[in-house]
Formats: sequence, structure tokens, C-alpha cells
Amino acid sequence: MSDSSAALRAEVNPNFKYKFLLIGVIALAVGLYHFIDPIFVYPKMRPASEAYELLKTQLKGDDGELQRQWATMAESNNWTEGSPKYSPAELTTNTLYSYFIGFLFTFVAGIPCLLTFFRCLGQWIGVEGDQLVNAKGQKVAFDQIETIDKSKWEKKGIAKLAYSENGVAKSFVIDDLKFDRVTSDQIMDLVEQRVGVDKITGGKSEAQYRTAREEIEREREERQKIEEAEAEADN
Repeated sequence: MSDSSAALRAEVNPNFKYKFLLIGVIALAVGLYHFIDPIFVYPKMRPASEAYELLKTQLKGDDGELQRQWATMAESNNWTEGSPKYSPAELTTNTLYSYFIGFLFTFVAGIPCLLTFFRCLGQWIGVEGDQLVNAKGQKVAFDQIETIDKSKWEKKGIAKLAYSENGVAKSFVIDDLKFDRVTSDQIMDLVEQRVGVDKITGGKSEAQYRTAREEIEREREERQKIEEAEAEADN
């Protein structure tokens, strides 16, 4: 197949999207769980806690009288006979802490991760003929591409292809962490062949990366052969 008729499509990597689904569900569950106590449990505990605290202040250290009067008060109000588990101040602290943890897991982790998962559904990037395309309807002809920013490619798998459309600067993103890595790398390689490696900034070409990987593999194989030969000699 010639470059002019090349057709490639990289779907979202299942491991990528389901990782966000799993994290989102767990974080949301933890977050919602932490809202239970401050909404339903602590408010029911507060009247008894405040009454006990007031009674303790009034009796000023008379523990015997405190326990006697508290037993009567607790029975008449259907409260537990023992002293309350938390003081009013502790209930306030616990409420604020639970709301904070609940907010953190729900709105900082859970919901954003679930939104990322849903945004991944149906997404893809690809090559059709002489242009890059994606599921959002973005289309970029190879001859429109001005630069290939690969400063984040080696560590994060993200490359930004800068181009202009009607005088407006735009970018097309190739992400080989989010999308199928093999196909994304093939797309990146094809782009470099068509656009020219001189347009690359902040990184190496795919051909250079392949050469480096092949060299590492050759060195590994040579070391393995040497180790096997030494092992045979020792025997």
C-alpha cells in the first residue's frame, strides 16, 4: 500500500480506559461512603453529646451524680446509657474531616476518572489517504503540518503536531499511551516520512528510536551468548 492510500486507525487502549473506570468506581465509592457519617450519623449523635457536655459542666466533676443524672436523661430520650462516644468538638472535627475526604475522593478522583473513561468511548485517531483524522472530526493534511513536538513522546507517549487552519494555530495530538501503541507508533512513523524529520522538535525520529532499540537488543543477545559460552566452559 502506498503512502497516499495508507489507512490506519488506532483505537483507545482498553487497559487505559478501564484503568480509569476502575479507579473512578473505587474512588467514588470511598468518597460517598465518607459522606454517610456527617450526613446521617453525626447529626443524630449531636443532641446526646451536647446534653452530656452541658451536664458535665454543670456538675463540675461530680462523676457519681453525673452518671446518675445522665442515666435518667438518656433513658427519657432513648439515648445510649453510656457516655457519648464523641464530644461536640470531636463531632465537628470528624464531620469536617469526613466531608473533606468525601469531597477529595468523589470530586477530585472519582468523577474526573469516570469522565475520562466516558470520553474515551468511541475515540480513535488515524490516517486516511493524505491526512490525519480522529473521531472528533478533526482532519489535518500532511502538508499542513508545520512542526512535530516530541518533547513528551519518550516519557509520556504524547506528540503534538502544529498546523494552521484559516490563520488559526491548532494542534493534532498523537498519544500512544491512550491509543493502541503499535498503531499509534505506525501513524507517527508515517507522519515523519511524509512531513520530514526536520520538522521534529524536542525528540528523535521513530527511525532513530528503532535503531536504538535494535542496538540494545543486539547487545542483549551478545551478552546472553557470552554468558552461555562461559557457562559451557565452566562445565
